[in-house]
Formats: sequence, C-alpha cells, structure tokens
Amino acid sequence: MKILLIALELLFFAVMSGCVGDTLNHYNRVKEPKAESLTDYKSVRFDMFAMEIPQESTSETTIASLSPAGQAEAVKILGAKYAKPEEFLASLAKPLETTAPPDSSVRSRFKRRIVIQVVDLPLLPADRLDQAIIHLSLEGAKFLSWDKFTTNHETIDLGTVTSTRSLTGTASLKATDPSGQAEADAQLQYTRSLEKEKNLSRRFAAATAVLSGNEATIALTGNDATRLTDNITVDTEIEVADFKGIEFGFFETSPLFKNSQALSPGKVSLTPRRSVQLAALQQLPIKVKAKMDYIVRHVIDGGDTMDEGDDDIELKPGSTDWVERVLVSEKEGKANTFGLSLGADGLVFVAGQDDRKQPLKFQNYSQALELRKWLVEVYGKGRPDARVVIGHQPLFIGKSETPLRGGDVGRISVQ
Repeated sequence: MKILLIALELLFFAVMSGCVGDTLNHYNRVKEPKAESLTDYKSVRFDMFAMEIPQESTSETTIASLSPAGQAEAVKILGAKYAKPEEFLASLAKPLETTAPPDSSVRSRFKRRIVIQVVDLPLLPADRLDQAIIHLSLEGAKFLSWDKFTTNHETIDLGTVTSTRSLTGTASLKATDPSGQAEADAQLQYTRSLEKEKNLSRRFAAATAVLSGNEATIALTGNDATRLTDNITVDTEIEVADFKGIEFGFFETSPLFKNSQALSPGKVSLTPRRSVQLAALQQLPIKVKAKMDYIVRHVIDGGDTMDEGDDDIELKPGSTDWVERVLVSEKEGKANTFGLSLGADGLVFVAGQDDRKQPLKFQNYSQALELRKWLVEVYGKGRPDARVVIGHQPLFIGKSETPLRGGDVGRISVQ
C-alpha cells in the first residue's frame, strides 16, 4: 500500500514538472528553415522620399490686434483712404495691408524633409532586424546642417514585471489488501508556485547620426525586445554645389521720356543685350540617393528560459539597393526671360522664351514700370484706366511677376 502511494506521488510530480517546464519556454524550439527559403526571402524593405517642410501658419494682423494707439492711427489712415462710409466700415474688418519684407534669401540654399522607411518582415516570429546603417548622399549639392532628427523609438522605462503562476493538483488512491478484509483511502494535494521578474527598461533603439558635406550616415541599433521598423524623419538644409547662372537675351530700351513727356515710338530704340540669370532650383539636377546595410538576427534554436542569452542564433548581414529620389520638383521649368522687338507691326512682346509654363518675371523693375507708363501715355492717350494688352492678355507689372504665361507672343496694345 505504502509503495503504491509513493509511486503515485512520484508520477504526479513528474507530470507537474513537465507542465511547468513548457510554460517557461520563451519561444518553443525554433525549427531551422530550409536554406533556400533564407536565400529567396527578402526580410527587409527600405524606401525613401523627400518633401517640402510645411510652413507654420501666421495669423493676419487686424485692427483688433493693435494697441489702442495703433488702432487710432489705423482709423486715421483708413479714413483718409476710403471716403465712402461703407468702404471705410468694410476696411475695418479686413486684414491690414503690410509691406512685404525684402527678399534676402540665399538662392542656392533650400530645406527639405527626407523621410526614410524601414520595414522588418521576419522569416520567423523570433527573428528581428538587429542593426541598420542608412547612407544618404547628394548629387549636385551638399549637406549644410539638419535641425530635426525624429524616430518612432524612444527610451521607455516600464519598470519590473512580476508574474506568479500557481499549479495545483490532487490525487486520490483507494487500496485493498490481498485478503480483501482491509481498505485504505489516501489523498495527495500538491501546490507549486513560480515567480519570475523581468526588467523591461531596455525597450528602445539607440540612434546615432553623422552629417558631412557629401554624406549623412544614420545608425540604428536594436536590443532584446525592439524591432527596427520605423519611419525616420530628417529636416536638412542643402546648398547647391555648383550654382551657375544661365545666359539669356533681352532688349534694353533707350530713354522713353524726356522732360516728363513720352517720346514717340519712332524715337525709341531697342538694343539687344545678353545677361546671366541665376538658375531656378527647379532647373538643377538635385537628387538624393539612399541605401541601407543591416544585420538580421535569425534564431535557429530558442532556449528553455525567458532570457535570450542562451538562444542559438545566426547573424545574417545584408544590404539594400540604392534608392534615388529628386529633392526639388521639376514642374516649374526653365529660366524666366522676356524680350521686346520693333518691327513693321510695331512693338512686339515675347514672354518666357525658354518655357511655356513659367510666369514672366522682369529683370529690371524700374524699367518695367517706365515701359508700362510709356505704353499708356503713347497708346492709351494718358488715360489712367487704360490697360496694356499683350495679344489677348492684360499686362500687369508687379514687384516680381505678371500673370502672363511663358510662350505668349503678341503685339502690345492699350485698351
């Protein structure tokens, strides 16, 4: 009887121990895949694109946002400008007109946001991207600086997690002696508790970056519990390496006025000139190339504990192909030019000789204003409401451009 009870107890211990052992497996014995599957399977995806950095919105200034003294001064100015009461009241609700600051920007520099996409596609659940080194290089430009470097990974301290597991089993035994005259009952209850602590404070990815003129290098390193699947954002300032000008032709007019009087067209001469204009950024072949070198942590055999220190792993290095993207949009086309010519049909205007989509921009603002004034005086008989028309489109000379599109060729008239 006693021997039978001992045998049952040992059997129960063995069953319970086997159950507990299975619960401790971090991942149950990873089977090694076929060699050809590791070769054929692409476990990492990598891409990159560039975009303009969104500008922060600025609120318009109204009279309500001014100080009391400023409001009083604004009312005086608007009252003198708008004689009719309804126009004056409407002007009080409109944003105040402000003078645009002078353009002092350096044309050879611009900013772009580069977004790098890294996607980890593990062959097995326990595999992960352990390290990624991203290389960025520029064509036709160089890096100056960056002011933002953002990833989705950050250091998060989750503290210590304690898990307790209780396993309880009960065995009953009823035995009779060989004579059949004596019976004995026995019960056995067994409880086993398992307590496990795991520190989770290392759930982050270490990121370092180095920026030089020709190349930017970004290194991401994972750890026990982090997969390097991420979007990496870099805001960088770029300078065009070889910012050459483009030569174009135009016509320069002789003096159009004498003693404040407009000269007749027969006394006006046009002289052809050649000049150099700085190329627009849209004309330059500014491209960024990117590739990624990486290490995949492939688990061949998982250990019997929750720690990864005893895993049988294989580190598999790899590299992506170079990805090339345009940093500056090429939609706006070529340089802005305009020309004038005198012929049998009179004064002819040519806008945007290099491209048919680019808005016209004058090279000399004062001469453009003088030309418009002369046209109104000569062809419009000095009428203040006269419109200068090129072909079928009105001419408007502002600080930088007119609504004319490139490719417009026509006789100048005043209506």
